Amino acid sequence: MKSQLSYPKYRWVMLATLMALSVIIQMQWLAHAAVARPAEAFYANQIEHQNWLNIDNLALIYMVVYVIISLPVSWILARFGLRSGLLTGAVLTGLFSILKGMAGNNLAIVTVAQLGLAIAQPFILNSVTTLTDQWFPLKERALAAGLTVFSQFIGILLVMVITPMLVVTDPSDGSYGKGITTALSLYGYISAAVCLAALTLVRPRPAIKNTEDFDDRTPRLSDITSLLKNRDMLIGLFLFMVGLGIFNAISSLTDAISASMNIDDSDGLIATMMMLGGMVGSIVLPICSDYFKRRKAVLVLCVTGMLPGLSGLAFAGDISSQPHMVYFTALCSTAILGFFVLGAGPVGFQYIAEITRPVPEAFSQGMVLLVGQISGMALVICMSVNNHVWLPVLLQAFVALTMICLAAVATLKESPDMNHEC
Repeated sequence: MKSQLSYPKYRWVMLATLMALSVIIQMQWLAHAAVARPAEAFYANQIEHQNWLNIDNLALIYMVVYVIISLPVSWILARFGLRSGLLTGAVLTGLFSILKGMAGNNLAIVTVAQLGLAIAQPFILNSVTTLTDQWFPLKERALAAGLTVFSQFIGILLVMVITPMLVVTDPSDGSYGKGITTALSLYGYISAAVCLAALTLVRPRPAIKNTEDFDDRTPRLSDITSLLKNRDMLIGLFLFMVGLGIFNAISSLTDAISASMNIDDSDGLIATMMMLGGMVGSIVLPICSDYFKRRKAVLVLCVTGMLPGLSGLAFAGDISSQPHMVYFTALCSTAILGFFVLGAGPVGFQYIAEITRPVPEAFSQGMVLLVGQISGMALVICMSVNNHVWLPVLLQAFVALTMICLAAVATLKESPDMNHEC
């Protein structure tokens, strides 16, 4: 049995700081998403004269840049430490948020600022398991990771609610699109304040050394090879590729999914229910994992729980011919799907960090996020072909793919840390 170790209470301040940074980086990502059509009207003259300027590109930049720099940023986090990585992310976020807010009426500058924010994103998102493993005891790590996932969806919900309140979204109004600059300025000030606070609050790693910790060593390219030779890591990558890919694809095309079910109202409730379910799952399931000292069992539960969620979404039209029942089924199904997919995320992050040591945890987390991002982009493209003609078929294929995941997750070994007292 391990001796009890004293972890500093300041760990909660570090976690709160990372959560705050996660909130604002997500808000900056989707600042225009909820008001895309009014934003296109606001920037109409600039879009007409520059083909590369596009409102949809502002969100896409985040995904493309992440794919390119995720692993290099993970190396930087492992090589120079959590504090250096978070401070870099905070500085980049603060500077480019202010630029975006000050030049909100110039789409070209906004796009450049979005590129800078996209570079800042992996410094924040890829640091989760590094922080949990360095600052938290084993019994709290999945919960801490879950809280960071929860904070990301707080950021998404905030921007989806606040932006339409600040922008004129009625097409019949002569000032249609007005308020874009106000929203960007507000988000710029909020982001700058959070980043300034982070510069003063982020501290070096506490002086706690035990066998639960990862080795302090310079990361090597061979670490990636080591990850790819680890059987459980490969299964984990497959699970994240499917789970995150499906979640990213469905969340990106919720309105198209509604249309495929003959639901006329583009009210965004399907996406909202999935995020709300995910927020609950990202807290409840990590708590269960920490309390019962089980990672594999929770992951099996999550993949099992995905099946009714996906099945209800894929076959809602076959369950009932009444539109209101189809809509109700879709809402319940996406809430269930969000609960289990996003609840699995932080547990999966922690599991992979624990079974791949002594590889730096930033590498393992960066890799699983990378495959989820790539698969999500690929699925969005496939589901969008020929005006979403393959979307219903692919939703049904997701059910079969999840059944394969269930067979795969059952073969995982339990995390070695679950056999030890914290």
